[in-house]
Amino acid sequence: MAFKKDSQLQRRFVITGMGGIGKSEICLKVADEMRDDFWGIFWVDVSSESIVHDGFIKIATELKSAVETIDDVRRLLSNEERDWLLILDNADDPDCDYSDYFPPGTRGAILLISRNDECDQLNTVGAKSLGNLGPADCLSLFYRVAKLKPSVEHEQVIQRIITMLDSHTLALVQAGAYIAQGFCSIKTYPAEYERQSKRLLSFGSKQLRPRYRHVYATFEVSAQFLELSNEEDSEDALSLLQFLAILHYHNVPLKLFEDAWSGAQVARETSDKGIDSLSEWHASQLPHFIQWRESPWDSFRLHSAKNVLQSLALIQDGEKRGMRTISLHPLVHTWAYIRQTEDQCRKSWKSTGCMLALSYYGNSEWQSYRLSLQLHLQSFLKKQKKTYLRSLTTGDSQVFFQCCELMHKLRMDRLAERTLNELFQKLNLDRNEPQEEFLSLYELAGNIIYNVGKIKEAVQLREHVVKVREITLAEDHPNRLATQYMLKWIRECI
Repeated sequence: MAFKKDSQLQRRFVITGMGGIGKSEICLKVADEMRDDFWGIFWVDVSSESIVHDGFIKIATELKSAVETIDDVRRLLSNEERDWLLILDNADDPDCDYSDYFPPGTRGAILLISRNDECDQLNTVGAKSLGNLGPADCLSLFYRVAKLKPSVEHEQVIQRIITMLDSHTLALVQAGAYIAQGFCSIKTYPAEYERQSKRLLSFGSKQLRPRYRHVYATFEVSAQFLELSNEEDSEDALSLLQFLAILHYHNVPLKLFEDAWSGAQVARETSDKGIDSLSEWHASQLPHFIQWRESPWDSFRLHSAKNVLQSLALIQDGEKRGMRTISLHPLVHTWAYIRQTEDQCRKSWKSTGCMLALSYYGNSEWQSYRLSLQLHLQSFLKKQKKTYLRSLTTGDSQVFFQCCELMHKLRMDRLAERTLNELFQKLNLDRNEPQEEFLSLYELAGNIIYNVGKIKEAVQLREHVVKVREITLAEDHPNRLATQYMLKWIRECI
């Protein structure tokens, strides 16, 4: 790789290629082999703003710096005289200018990894477009993943499978894992694949990219096995997959499921029907593997479902901030969503919303994993526009309220404000005339718009709420006193 230090420019090398062929894995190997050539090697996932920020702050921590912005970390690197390598992975968004993440100046080296061929133009010392594995490597990989011993008998069928899958690395891994689990024999796999490949064409050209038809079909083979199975863990695995399809594909914390169970225990005992409350209805929307009617919390079915998906190479274990997580390859994530019907999407979205809402409802105390929920909340709300909700039920409104509370706690106030604006509109609420049954919503809106800098609007909203509280509640009622105190505090801060 052209990273010789005698270059007069900042050394930038770009690697491109379709998803799932192993670009990141190759770069990991390259980084390991070049470790002695650089003082420091830093890896940043640039698939979203939140993840990018976390990655750069991690660099600051490694450099023993207290800076808190991406630009400050970029400057740290540009001022570092020792030679470093910055790897920017998952640079796949065609609308993003990834040069914004390059440290200024001529120091250091950058390795950019992307599915987008147009990123080639960002290179200064070279670019490489990766294709699929060669025939010998494909054969070796398949034998290893399928846990088969090389033989003349197997090789002819495997070569047919390799041709069918267009030598796509991830597709070969999926097919091999399916056979290794004993779900079909190597001889029957081609027919099974052909059947699912034809079924995939019904997804529609807008949803199914032709270049990924092969790998999607291998996923579908695994899904069809689960759907035809009568085993409880197979049914639970499908439910878990549908839930994961609504969230972001990266680092879903397992603690979220336990906290949702805790929230269900609180909700089932709640008689209040206010917008700030959840009920047994919300608990009933949870996947069966949560077992919300059982006590104490039992993670057995969750872990069984996770193990099934993991055995099929559909998910991976991980860890974030000391908490166990699960992640999906972006292609698996896309497929898991587009394979669902409208009704399934709607049901999955409701179930996921209840999971998020109940996880906060049961325990509003700070949980370290909740910082990672920012991406998942964004994904959930984005999917809401695709779930064809024709009307907003009381239960849906209560889910939105809890999610906005959680976003407010995570300082995602701008997204929370947009969500609340939609909620006010769908509920036909007038901000200047608060209705008693929605006062909690008005108070939350006041807190959120205050945080985004709309102080005058926040004061006006609080004044309206105070007037209603003074009419409907006794002078010493805690809710009335709390509302009055908050209004006084906001006025003093102006």
